[in-house]
Parts: sequence; structure tokens; C-alpha cells
Amino acid sequence: MSTARIRAFAIYGTFVHSVSLTELEFLQKTIIGVDSCGVIEFIERNVELEEVGKKVKGRGGVWNNADVLMLPRGDFVMPGLVDTHTHAPQAPNIGYGQQHELLDWLTQVTFPQEKRFENEAYAFKTYSAVVQRFINSGTTTCCYYGSIHLEATKILARICHRKGQRAFVGKCNMDRNGAIDYVEKSASQSVSDTKELIRYIRTACNSPTLSPLTPTPDGTTSPPSPTLSQSSKSSFSSNTSVKSTAPSLTSLVQPILTPRFAISCSDALMASLNSLVLQDPTLPIQTHLAENPDEIEFTRQLFPFADSYTHIYHHFGLLQENTILAHCVHLDESELQLIKERGCGISHCPTSNFNLRSGTTRVGDMLDRGIKVGIGTDISGGFGMGVLTALRQASIVSKVLAIQERDLPLATLNQTARGRSKTPIGVPASSGSKSRVTIVDADNKAQASTASLESSLQALSPLDAATATTTQAIKPTDFGSKHLSLATLVYLATMGGAEVCCLSDRIGNFKVGKEFDALLIEVGQKAKDEVKPSIGMEEVGSQMSEEEEERIWESIPDQFDRSYNPAMFVDTTDGPEKIFEKFLFVGDDRNIGTVFVRGRVIGGARPYRH
Repeated sequence: MSTARIRAFAIYGTFVHSVSLTELEFLQKTIIGVDSCGVIEFIERNVELEEVGKKVKGRGGVWNNADVLMLPRGDFVMPGLVDTHTHAPQAPNIGYGQQHELLDWLTQVTFPQEKRFENEAYAFKTYSAVVQRFINSGTTTCCYYGSIHLEATKILARICHRKGQRAFVGKCNMDRNGAIDYVEKSASQSVSDTKELIRYIRTACNSPTLSPLTPTPDGTTSPPSPTLSQSSKSSFSSNTSVKSTAPSLTSLVQPILTPRFAISCSDALMASLNSLVLQDPTLPIQTHLAENPDEIEFTRQLFPFADSYTHIYHHFGLLQENTILAHCVHLDESELQLIKERGCGISHCPTSNFNLRSGTTRVGDMLDRGIKVGIGTDISGGFGMGVLTALRQASIVSKVLAIQERDLPLATLNQTARGRSKTPIGVPASSGSKSRVTIVDADNKAQASTASLESSLQALSPLDAATATTTQAIKPTDFGSKHLSLATLVYLATMGGAEVCCLSDRIGNFKVGKEFDALLIEVGQKAKDEVKPSIGMEEVGSQMSEEEEERIWESIPDQFDRSYNPAMFVDTTDGPEKIFEKFLFVGDDRNIGTVFVRGRVIGGARPYRH
């Protein structure tokens, strides 16, 4: 179980993690030691192979007999992936119903599938497979939406707890605008079930971070008595309506309030959820926001008093530092500013946004404003089980936006010359988007091309030139002006997700004191001397028989180990940086040998055994 201690161990080899949004760190010849609580106790850098044993055992205590995993050539360890938005009951639909846009997709594809989870046996069978598949895909932390069914969502939470995954589990709140046979009876019933789920998760699925063993007077060791953080102490009292034992904010599985989206929640339900937040501000919240134009229009009709979609959640007190807002494709300046002021996090779901034709999220602009952003798979609007697929789609989205930005002045000129609208296709007339022309040099540094801008402006009419706005100085750290770099993508999938989930003090990268949520990536790289033919290649093509030539070819070992992933070609000369990038863009679960959460092995294609 996830509450038991593990045997301390160390890993020696290459580690890759994010230092910032713009910097990746490759730690080679490094030892990371993980204590019995699953917490990183030490990091030793630049250690030669022959010194590893001495460095580990020299620490004494449990390290005298600790296992040391020596990584083979080419293999590396990276932080676990954080999925900030997905729907567990939709997993059986993955890859199906992609011809629809959001609202039709919900009624025709999604609600009928989610309704099946009223059957608890089906829920247990399905969720057991779904959670393990997420784990084996590298997802160490996952924000799950359940169905509207209390018992099925309890089952989901219990499975996450038993399998050892770090998870936020929420029962969907939706008391209107579902299907006839898939909607909650009332706001009061929805809230009552939500309270029960919170109680259940905090008691039956409790797995707090353990404290290091401390000496006792008789010379033995035992953990100190657990203490509750001050914020937790003040959140609950005996007369609160959500009765529970004091919540452990470090437990792997946490409850999360889950109003599906504003369309499906009545005013009474939203107000009642706000009451729960006021009673316990530690309760996180997840919901959808501004995903699709039709959704936004419907929402405005339901809440005519609100200035914007985002302001609806603000009106009901649901925008908090621990609120996760999924999609956020179509936000205006005031909404972005409000999200920044409230400290909310955004889950970028590019696969789903493309797949359901919702739009392209301007993640770079969000990062420029200092908004927390992570990545979400959004199963089954998205068709990739793991975060890697969404990361790749996030890269494509940012490149599409960068191309549009680059071509914007030219498109404007062409449309003006033809007597057409001066607003490029795909850019709303009222968006106020700034025209940017960027040149990316060999070092991938964005520079402003003022000459191109000036020539473009000269071709416009005097009125157009007077009203056109240009960006004169684009710094390399201006994320909105160029595509997302590899370092930024990795940050979003790890540290960014941890920040969105308010977990960055415990997971996201490798630092002493953080919990060891990590992936051991195996690529099967061979040494150069393993791929030399037994007979010189210079003989091939000379005067020889076909039989002799075939014998030579058969003597050449295959330098690409197909037992891991045939799509990932790792050459004998590839270095860590090249291998890491290849894994991000063509790797899959076959390369994820071991998945660790809090130091415990919970999955992988070839799980490491102590």
C-alpha cells in the first residue's frame, strides 16, 4: 500500500529535469538517493563509476545496504508527467466520435458512455484498467473527472490509492443541461454526494507523506507523531457541514470539487460549492472554461449578468489559487487578467482542442503574463492516453500560431490589395491582435524584423498605417512571440503541472526534500563496439558470390534495439540531449521502463525490483 515505507535506494546515471521555463538540466554521472519515505535525500553530481559504491555506502546507516541501480548507456530518469485534466469514464471512448464539435459530442458520444458508470461492477473493471494505463504511460499525477455517480467515483479514488498514483478525484457536479437520463436530481443532492466523496477520500484513501525515522529512547527508530499544518487545522471544526477527520494535504489521493462547466450547473449548485470552499479553502477545484464558441454563447445566455464566462466563476467564488481551468481557448484580456489576479492555473489541452475543432490556445501569451500552465490529455476529446501526445500537440499548436504571427502582415497586405477584409482569417476583428514579424536565427533567438514591418506599413493606406500596432522589441523570453521551446514544453508537462496542482514544493523536478515521482526511460542504446561486423565492410561489393555477401550482412549486429520501440531510432553516437528529444517526440510506453511515485514502483513496461 502507498502508506508503507520502502527500502532506501539510489540511482546512478543521467537525470533530466526542468530548472525553469527556458532551461533544461542534464545531470550526468549523478547519484540520487531516495530514503524510506520516498523523498530525495541526497544528490551527488559528477561521480565517476568506480566511486559510486563508496559515495553511497559512505553515508552510513541505511545506505550501507541500499540497492544502487546503475543505468545502462543511453537510459535516463526524468520527472513524472502531470496530467492536469482528463475524464476517466470517457477512456473507453478514446479514438471515437471525432467528427463532432463539443456540445454535440457531449450529447451524442460522451453522456451515454458516462451513464454506464451507474453500474459499479463496470466501474471497477474499467477504472482498474484505465488508471494502470495512465500510470504505464508515465502519468504519475492525474486530475480525474469522474461521472456523476458517487459510488463509481469512490471506486476510482480507491483504485488510485491502491495502485499508488498521485491523483485528484472529483465527482462531476451537473444538475442541468445533461441528458434526460444523465443529470443529477437537484443541487442539494449533488452537493450531498460531493461531501460524502470528500469524507470518503480523506479517510479511506489517506496516504500522507511519512516523516523520516527518528531515534527513540530505547535505541530503536520510529516515525514522529504526525502533525497537521496550520492551514489544515483552521479549515475544519466539529461543527462544519463537511464532517471528516482533519485532511492530510500531503496524501497522494485528494478530493477535488468538479463543477463540470457553467452550462451544467445551476446558480444554486454553484453557490453551494462556494460554501464548501469557504468552509475548507484547501479544497481544490477543477472545471472547464471557454473551450468552444457555441459553449461560450450558450453560457452567456444562461448568465446574462456576467461580464464574461470567467467572471461567472468569479461571481460564485470558485476562482482560487488551487482552481484548475481547462482549455481557456477563447479568453479576452479582462479574463486573462482576472485569472492572473486570482492565481488560478490553466490546463492546456491541445489534442482535444484540435480534435473537437475548438481552437488554438495562446499559451505563450499566458506564460508572458505569469499565469500557471500545465498540460492535459482531456480523454476522450483528446485521443492520447499519456501526456506525451499532448506535449507533441502543444508544440504543433505553438508552431501554427507562430506561423500565423509571421504571415500576418503579408496576409493583411494581400487582402487589402484585393479589396477584402483587412482582418486575417482566424483572427477575430475585435481581437486587437498585435502584428509581429519574427526571424528565428540559428540559435533559436527571436528577433524583431523592423525593416519588414516598415515595408508592410508603407503599403497600407494612411488610416491603416496609423492604426496598425507593431511589436518593436521581442525578447527571447517573450513566449507569445515564438513557438514553445523543448525546455518550455517539458516544464509544462512536469513543473508547470505541479504548479497548477499546487504541488511544486513536493514534485516536478529533482531537488533534495522533494518526493521522488519519476520515470526511468529505457532506449536500448548499444555501445559502438557492439555493432561492428565480424568481417570488414570494405569487402562488400568486391568480387564475391551472393552467398558470401549475405554472410557478411548477417554478421552485422542491429544497432537499433526493437524490443523497446521500433519507432525510436537511437544511434550509437547519440548523446543524452538528442536521445531525450527523440523520446519526447517518438517515444511511448514501451520506453517507460519504471514509474515511481513517492519512490515506490507502481508501473512501467519493465518495472525495477529492489
